[in-house]
Amino acid sequence: MILRLRTGSETLILGPRAAFAGLAGRDRRALISEYEVRRRLRLALADPEGADALRRAFALWREEGARIREADDRALIDRVARMSRNGALAAFVVQDRAKGLGVSTAAAPPGGANVTGANGTGMNMQERLTATLRLVPNHLSGTTKQAFAELIEPKALAITVEVLALWAISHAFGAGEAIDAVLLGAGVYFGGAQVWQGLHALFHALDLISMAQSAAQLDEAAAIFAEGVTKLGVAVLIAALTHGAAKKAARWTEKKPSLRNTPQERAPKAERYEPKPSKPAGPPNEQKLLQPGLTEQLAKIYEKAPAAKQEIDAIAAEIAEKTGGAVAKAPLKDIDRARAKIIADYQGDASRIRDIARNAIVVEKENFDAAVALLKEKGAKCKIIDAGSDALGYSGANTVLKTEAGIMAEIQVNTPQMIFAKETPEVAKLILGEEKYAEIAEAANLEGGRGHALYEAYRDLPAGDPRAAEIEAESRAYYDAIRRAGGK
Repeated sequence: MILRLRTGSETLILGPRAAFAGLAGRDRRALISEYEVRRRLRLALADPEGADALRRAFALWREEGARIREADDRALIDRVARMSRNGALAAFVVQDRAKGLGVSTAAAPPGGANVTGANGTGMNMQERLTATLRLVPNHLSGTTKQAFAELIEPKALAITVEVLALWAISHAFGAGEAIDAVLLGAGVYFGGAQVWQGLHALFHALDLISMAQSAAQLDEAAAIFAEGVTKLGVAVLIAALTHGAAKKAARWTEKKPSLRNTPQERAPKAERYEPKPSKPAGPPNEQKLLQPGLTEQLAKIYEKAPAAKQEIDAIAAEIAEKTGGAVAKAPLKDIDRARAKIIADYQGDASRIRDIARNAIVVEKENFDAAVALLKEKGAKCKIIDAGSDALGYSGANTVLKTEAGIMAEIQVNTPQMIFAKETPEVAKLILGEEKYAEIAEAANLEGGRGHALYEAYRDLPAGDPRAAEIEAESRAYYDAIRRAGGK
């Protein structure tokens, strides 16, 4: 099944990689970045019909219709984006012919706002934001509407537009440093789904604003922005716009008492922006997260990452030659996935991430220990993953080393059988070659990539889900069977 989704001024085309006869990765319209796929899917899923179409298509692509219907939009976007990068899916984008934001008399927005400029030509991003923000109160009610109206008074509006324009630009690096600050203040790093949903809606709106082709589309963006404001609360939005600084947020709310959330509008305690006094004790990295911002940390790491990748690829090639193996090179870790991992696993401390630059050495079982020993000689710290202690039964070696570029990098050591089991068939065949892949499949009498699918299902489960034990048992049995066929 080939799926076409409208994404503002473009059409996103998704389908099985095999259906595109090798065009993926070579056609100039092909999307090879997970971020670019995610960005367009966020736009497409703003339309309920687009969301339904994607879910139906995903059910056919993966035969997981019953389970995926329970997933939220963010999980679905992540799954499809990952599958589109050297996985089972390919993604292309086709530009529409229409350019610019022209005059639209048929779709004038409510309130009579001028969305095209006095001369009737296209608008820049600041003008689009100004027009959209003036439409937002039409989609709010009660005290939230009153509070937001004060936020877009002339003097405040100029500041709001300036910051939102920066957010839109910095969205290519995740969400921007200002968002990091408000996530910390609002408690989102440690919980708070409502705030995540509110921020998600705001960035949906920013994407729509940047690509809008009509007044109606700007009004649609205003409605989505209003949804984000409702979920966040105006006080949290102010905190974000003022770079998460409690002092600035306090000054705004002192001048405009109506900007403070009323008791009826307050988010649950864990989700509110509440500047907290410094404590002698607490999470060890909590203060570190505030200075510098996560986006700034990531930008510095990604400046050094290409040199680090070149260095570890050379090390892996040298060891593979000595052990009769091969190197499975990998692109730099997608920046959105790096950000999510840092927040979830490292409490926002980017200095702790190890696998932005990564690769794997693939060696036969009898040469596995030799490859690990050679990595240790290079100064790598090695962690042997034992099937008996791993929840899903995976085995192999993860090693990390400090590169001359100044950042940590990861080199894994795997047997061909583990590559067969843990990677999607498309990726495994690229690493192993068709002949070796077929040899392992015949020896094991099992389909490849099942470990990868089980891992994804396991990762997506909420904490405490009873299905986790079932997946663990199935995954351990699968990896055990692969190992019996000749792997480590």
